[in-house]
Amino acid sequence: MSNLMSSKVLADTLTRGGPQATLPGLKAQLARRLVYEEAFSYCAGLFISDQVVDAAMPAALGHLLGATDQSRVYLMENFEDKTGRLHMRMRYEVCQPTITPFIDDARYQSLPYAGHSGEYLRRLSNGTSYHGAVLEAAEADREIFTGRGALSFLVLPIQVQSLWWGALGFEHCEQAYNWQADDIRLLRTVGAMIGAFIGRKRAEEALGKSEQQLRLLAENTLDGIWQMDMDLRFTYVNPAVTPTFGYTTEEW
Repeated sequence: MSNLMSSKVLADTLTRGGPQATLPGLKAQLARRLVYEEAFSYCAGLFISDQVVDAAMPAALGHLLGATDQSRVYLMENFEDKTGRLHMRMRYEVCQPTITPFIDDARYQSLPYAGHSGEYLRRLSNGTSYHGAVLEAAEADREIFTGRGALSFLVLPIQVQSLWWGALGFEHCEQAYNWQADDIRLLRTVGAMIGAFIGRKRAEEALGKSEQQLRLLAENTLDGIWQMDMDLRFTYVNPAVTPTFGYTTEEW
Protein backbone atom coordinates (compact mmCIF):
# COMPACT_ATOMS: atom_id res chain seq x y z
CA MET A 1 0.00 0.00 0.00
CA SER A 2 1.31 3.43 -0.86
CA ASN A 3 2.37 5.98 1.75
CA LEU A 4 -0.47 8.21 0.57
CA MET A 5 -3.05 5.48 1.18
CA SER A 6 -1.53 4.64 4.56
CA SER A 7 -1.72 8.31 5.54
CA LYS A 8 -5.36 8.47 4.50
CA VAL A 9 -6.21 5.34 6.49
CA LEU A 10 -4.36 6.76 9.51
CA ALA A 11 -6.21 10.07 9.21
CA ASP A 12 -9.56 8.27 9.03
CA THR A 13 -8.65 6.18 12.05
CA LEU A 14 -7.57 9.21 14.07
CA THR A 15 -10.77 11.05 13.19
CA ARG A 16 -12.99 8.16 14.26
CA GLY A 17 -10.95 7.49 17.38
CA GLY A 18 -11.81 10.83 18.96
CA PRO A 19 -9.93 12.59 21.74
CA GLN A 20 -10.07 9.56 24.06
CA ALA A 21 -8.26 7.25 21.63
CA THR A 22 -4.83 6.01 22.72
CA LEU A 23 -1.88 5.60 20.40
CA PRO A 24 -1.65 1.79 20.90
CA GLY A 25 -5.37 1.51 20.20
CA LEU A 26 -5.08 3.62 17.07
CA LYS A 27 -2.15 1.53 15.86
CA ALA A 28 -4.18 -1.64 16.40
CA GLN A 29 -7.11 -0.19 14.44
CA LEU A 30 -4.79 0.89 11.64
CA ALA A 31 -3.16 -2.54 11.49
CA ARG A 32 -6.60 -4.19 11.27
CA ARG A 33 -7.67 -1.83 8.50
CA LEU A 34 -4.54 -2.60 6.49
CA VAL A 35 -5.09 -6.36 6.86
CA TYR A 36 -8.70 -5.95 5.73
CA GLU A 37 -7.75 -3.87 2.71
CA GLU A 38 -5.05 -6.32 1.64
CA ALA A 39 -7.60 -9.16 1.79
CA PHE A 40 -10.12 -7.10 -0.16
CA SER A 41 -7.52 -6.36 -2.81
CA TYR A 42 -6.88 -10.08 -3.16
CA CYS A 43 -10.61 -10.79 -3.44
CA ALA A 44 -11.05 -8.08 -6.05
CA GLY A 45 -8.32 -9.70 -8.14
CA LEU A 46 -10.08 -13.05 -7.94
CA PHE A 47 -13.44 -11.59 -8.89
CA ILE A 48 -12.17 -9.92 -12.06
CA SER A 49 -10.32 -13.06 -13.15
CA ASP A 50 -11.59 -15.84 -15.39
CA GLN A 51 -11.75 -18.33 -12.53
CA VAL A 52 -14.95 -20.31 -12.09
CA VAL A 53 -17.04 -19.57 -9.00
CA ASP A 54 -16.25 -22.91 -7.34
CA ALA A 55 -12.52 -22.11 -7.47
CA ALA A 56 -12.60 -18.40 -6.67
CA MET A 57 -15.09 -18.40 -3.81
CA PRO A 58 -13.28 -20.74 -1.35
CA ALA A 59 -10.05 -18.82 -1.96
CA ALA A 60 -11.79 -15.50 -1.28
CA LEU A 61 -13.49 -16.78 1.87
CA GLY A 62 -10.18 -18.16 3.09
CA HIS A 63 -8.59 -14.71 2.88
CA LEU A 64 -11.56 -13.15 4.64
CA LEU A 65 -11.26 -15.77 7.38
CA GLY A 66 -7.65 -14.78 8.00
CA ALA A 67 -8.26 -11.05 7.77
CA THR A 68 -11.21 -11.01 10.18
CA ASP A 69 -9.73 -13.61 12.57
CA GLN A 70 -13.08 -15.40 12.75
CA SER A 71 -13.72 -19.11 13.26
CA ARG A 72 -15.96 -19.66 10.25
CA VAL A 73 -16.86 -17.79 7.05
CA TYR A 74 -19.59 -19.09 4.79
CA LEU A 75 -21.84 -18.21 1.89
CA MET A 76 -25.54 -19.13 1.87
CA GLU A 77 -27.73 -19.21 -1.25
CA ASN A 78 -31.50 -18.70 -1.17
CA PHE A 79 -33.97 -21.04 -2.85
CA GLU A 80 -37.62 -22.00 -2.60
CA ASP A 81 -38.74 -25.54 -1.80
CA LYS A 82 -41.56 -27.34 -3.59
CA THR A 83 -44.14 -25.56 -1.45
CA GLY A 84 -42.68 -22.12 -2.20
CA ARG A 85 -41.16 -21.61 1.25
CA LEU A 86 -37.89 -19.72 1.36
CA HIS A 87 -34.85 -21.78 2.35
CA MET A 88 -31.07 -21.34 2.29
CA ARG A 89 -28.28 -23.73 1.48
CA MET A 90 -24.62 -23.48 2.47
CA ARG A 91 -22.71 -23.19 -0.81
CA TYR A 92 -19.23 -22.49 0.53
CA GLU A 93 -17.60 -22.65 3.96
CA VAL A 94 -14.08 -22.08 5.27
CA CYS A 95 -13.15 -22.78 8.91
CA GLN A 96 -10.17 -22.55 11.21
CA PRO A 97 -8.42 -25.94 11.66
CA THR A 98 -9.97 -26.53 15.10
CA ILE A 99 -13.53 -25.72 13.99
CA THR A 100 -16.01 -28.34 12.78
CA PRO A 101 -17.36 -27.57 9.28
CA PHE A 102 -21.08 -27.95 8.54
CA ILE A 103 -21.21 -27.76 4.77
CA ASP A 104 -21.62 -31.55 4.47
CA ASP A 105 -24.39 -31.59 7.08
CA ALA A 106 -27.67 -32.23 5.22
CA ARG A 107 -29.49 -29.79 7.50
CA TYR A 108 -27.49 -26.90 6.05
CA GLN A 109 -28.41 -27.77 2.49
CA SER A 110 -32.07 -27.00 3.15
CA LEU A 111 -32.38 -24.65 6.10
CA PRO A 112 -35.77 -22.87 6.23
CA TYR A 113 -35.78 -19.17 6.97
CA ALA A 114 -38.81 -19.89 9.12
CA GLY A 115 -36.40 -21.46 11.60
CA HIS A 116 -34.76 -18.09 12.19
CA SER A 117 -36.35 -15.06 13.82
CA GLY A 118 -38.45 -12.56 11.92
CA GLU A 119 -35.73 -9.98 12.59
CA TYR A 120 -33.15 -12.14 10.82
CA LEU A 121 -35.33 -12.40 7.71
CA ARG A 122 -36.40 -8.77 7.81
CA ARG A 123 -32.88 -7.39 8.01
CA LEU A 124 -31.39 -9.55 5.28
CA SER A 125 -34.31 -9.16 2.89
CA ASN A 126 -34.14 -5.38 3.41
CA GLY A 127 -30.43 -5.30 2.60
CA THR A 128 -29.12 -4.62 6.11
CA SER A 129 -26.63 -6.54 8.24
CA TYR A 130 -27.46 -8.60 11.32
CA HIS A 131 -24.81 -9.09 13.99
CA GLY A 132 -24.20 -9.47 17.71
CA ALA A 133 -23.46 -11.87 20.54
CA VAL A 134 -25.30 -15.18 20.26
CA LEU A 135 -26.49 -15.00 23.88
CA GLU A 136 -28.21 -11.69 23.10
CA ALA A 137 -29.84 -12.89 19.86
CA ALA A 138 -33.49 -13.87 19.45
CA GLU A 139 -34.24 -17.37 20.74
CA ALA A 140 -34.70 -18.90 17.28
CA ASP A 141 -31.41 -17.43 16.02
CA ARG A 142 -29.61 -18.33 19.23
CA GLU A 143 -30.57 -21.98 18.82
CA ILE A 144 -29.22 -22.17 15.26
CA PHE A 145 -25.97 -20.31 15.97
CA THR A 146 -25.37 -22.28 19.17
CA GLY A 147 -25.78 -25.48 17.16
CA ARG A 148 -22.70 -24.43 15.18
CA GLY A 149 -20.79 -23.50 18.33
CA ALA A 150 -20.86 -19.77 17.55
CA LEU A 151 -20.57 -17.14 20.26
CA SER A 152 -20.98 -14.15 17.91
CA PHE A 153 -22.10 -13.63 14.35
CA LEU A 154 -22.24 -11.21 11.46
CA VAL A 155 -24.52 -11.89 8.49
CA LEU A 156 -24.50 -9.67 5.41
CA PRO A 157 -27.04 -9.87 2.57
CA ILE A 158 -25.76 -10.68 -0.93
CA GLN A 159 -27.56 -9.23 -3.93
CA VAL A 160 -27.14 -10.57 -7.45
CA GLN A 161 -28.52 -8.52 -10.33
CA SER A 162 -30.56 -6.41 -7.87
CA LEU A 163 -32.20 -9.47 -6.27
CA TRP A 164 -31.56 -10.88 -2.79
CA TRP A 165 -29.45 -13.95 -3.52
CA GLY A 166 -28.26 -15.07 -0.09
CA ALA A 167 -25.89 -14.13 2.73
CA LEU A 168 -22.23 -13.90 3.69
CA GLY A 169 -21.71 -15.05 7.26
CA PHE A 170 -18.94 -14.73 9.86
CA GLU A 171 -18.92 -16.60 13.19
CA HIS A 172 -16.54 -16.67 16.14
CA CYS A 173 -16.62 -19.81 18.26
CA GLU A 174 -14.11 -18.78 20.94
CA GLN A 175 -15.32 -15.33 21.98
CA ALA A 176 -18.21 -12.93 21.51
CA TYR A 177 -16.52 -10.76 18.91
CA ASN A 178 -17.43 -7.08 19.00
CA TRP A 179 -17.99 -6.00 15.40
CA GLN A 180 -17.04 -2.39 14.67
CA ALA A 181 -18.99 -0.22 12.23
CA ASP A 182 -15.91 0.22 10.02
CA ASP A 183 -15.41 -3.55 9.82
CA ILE A 184 -19.01 -4.09 8.78
CA ARG A 185 -18.84 -1.30 6.21
CA LEU A 186 -15.74 -2.77 4.61
CA LEU A 187 -17.17 -6.29 4.58
CA ARG A 188 -20.35 -5.02 2.95
CA THR A 189 -18.12 -3.84 0.10
CA VAL A 190 -16.77 -7.37 -0.26
CA GLY A 191 -20.35 -8.68 -0.21
CA ALA A 192 -21.17 -6.37 -3.10
CA MET A 193 -18.13 -7.66 -4.99
CA ILE A 194 -19.25 -11.25 -4.42
CA GLY A 195 -22.72 -10.43 -5.74
CA ALA A 196 -21.27 -8.73 -8.83
CA PHE A 197 -18.95 -11.69 -9.47
CA ILE A 198 -21.77 -14.23 -9.25
CA GLY A 199 -23.94 -12.04 -11.48
CA ARG A 200 -21.20 -11.75 -14.10
CA LYS A 201 -20.63 -15.51 -14.13
CA ARG A 202 -24.38 -16.07 -14.49
CA ALA A 203 -24.50 -13.71 -17.45
CA GLU A 204 -21.50 -15.39 -19.07
CA GLU A 205 -23.10 -18.81 -18.61
CA ALA A 206 -26.40 -17.61 -20.07
CA LEU A 207 -24.58 -16.05 -23.03
CA GLY A 208 -22.65 -19.27 -23.62
CA LYS A 209 -25.86 -21.31 -23.63
CA SER A 210 -27.52 -18.85 -26.01
CA GLU A 211 -24.56 -18.98 -28.40
CA GLN A 212 -24.59 -22.78 -28.25
CA GLN A 213 -28.29 -22.89 -29.08
CA LEU A 214 -27.85 -20.47 -31.99
CA ARG A 215 -24.94 -22.49 -33.35
CA LEU A 216 -26.97 -25.69 -33.07
CA LEU A 217 -29.78 -24.10 -35.08
CA ALA A 218 -27.37 -22.71 -37.68
CA GLU A 219 -25.60 -26.04 -38.09
CA ASN A 220 -28.86 -27.91 -38.73
CA THR A 221 -30.91 -25.49 -40.83
CA LEU A 222 -31.34 -26.01 -44.58
CA ASP A 223 -30.74 -22.32 -45.25
CA GLY A 224 -27.27 -21.03 -45.96
CA ILE A 225 -25.92 -18.75 -43.22
CA TRP A 226 -22.63 -16.91 -43.20
CA GLN A 227 -20.96 -14.07 -41.35
CA MET A 228 -18.35 -11.59 -42.56
CA ASP A 229 -16.14 -9.09 -40.78
CA MET A 230 -15.54 -5.44 -41.72
CA ASP A 231 -12.86 -6.54 -44.24
CA LEU A 232 -15.42 -8.78 -45.99
CA ARG A 233 -13.70 -11.94 -44.79
CA PHE A 234 -15.86 -14.91 -43.89
CA THR A 235 -15.81 -15.59 -40.17
CA TYR A 236 -18.55 -18.24 -40.16
CA VAL A 237 -20.23 -20.43 -42.77
CA ASN A 238 -22.77 -23.12 -41.92
CA PRO A 239 -22.86 -26.58 -43.59
CA ALA A 240 -25.96 -25.70 -45.69
CA VAL A 241 -23.78 -23.44 -47.87
CA THR A 242 -21.76 -26.39 -49.22
CA PRO A 243 -24.43 -27.89 -51.55
CA THR A 244 -25.10 -24.44 -53.04
CA PHE A 245 -21.54 -23.28 -53.75
CA GLY A 246 -19.60 -26.54 -53.63
CA TYR A 247 -17.12 -25.40 -50.96
CA THR A 248 -16.80 -26.94 -47.51
CA THR A 249 -17.03 -24.76 -44.43
CA GLU A 250 -13.25 -25.01 -43.99
CA GLU A 251 -12.58 -23.75 -47.54
CA TRP A 252 -14.40 -20.48 -46.97
